[in-house]
Amino acid sequence: MENPDDLETALAQCKAPEDLDSFLGFAIERNQGDWQQSYDARDYRASVWTFTSLSRGHPDLADLATWEAVRRVDAAIENHGGWDALPDCDTIGKPCDPRETFVDLWGTIREPLYMELHPKSAPPLVEMFPLLSDHWPTDRDAAYRRVVSLCYWFARLLDNDGHFFLSCRMAGALVGVEPPHAAALLKRAANKNEGLLELLKAGTAKSREASEYRFRLDRVRVEQVERI
Repeated sequence: MENPDDLETALAQCKAPEDLDSFLGFAIERNQGDWQQSYDARDYRASVWTFTSLSRGHPDLADLATWEAVRRVDAAIENHGGWDALPDCDTIGKPCDPRETFVDLWGTIREPLYMELHPKSAPPLVEMFPLLSDHWPTDRDAAYRRVVSLCYWFARLLDNDGHFFLSCRMAGALVGVEPPHAAALLKRAANKNEGLLELLKAGTAKSREASEYRFRLDRVRVEQVERI
């Protein structure tokens, strides 16, 4: 087993930064990960929707009026490439100015996103502290092992009861498989033979919502990260 001090250090590094400057850098990356050009009006999303929603959830910005928030973001975002670091067209290909879109969206965000964990910080934990099981020991199970480990770490880092949100697109990007393959692996983890995941609410490609899961943390022993 890895040195516990190494695990504690890795866990601490996974948390989203609290200071606004660093947080906005994480929010830009998250926005880039969520934004996908579709050209289908049914899948429409503004170019900076994720960035704006995450920003609205940060305590330094949450209660600010639109132009107060814009001034704060203007000052901090320059350290991360400025507004040019964000998409300049929406998901159906219509050109837009990311700053102006941020202004338009700010007052419409009623339930902001909260980023306690940066998604890209989980894969190192998957590699350093994977879940192991006699059920899936071979190289042919490597992708499944990575997805299960990813879900475990999302659950452990985000909620004491094991709840987390994850789309097949994000899961695939983080473990290196295509979204349909990731969807099949998540479905396997939730079937009665494995019983590691409980699907609480299915997301849809149309709404671009992630699915909500609960990981059965009671099925995992500490040394497992180590072995089921």
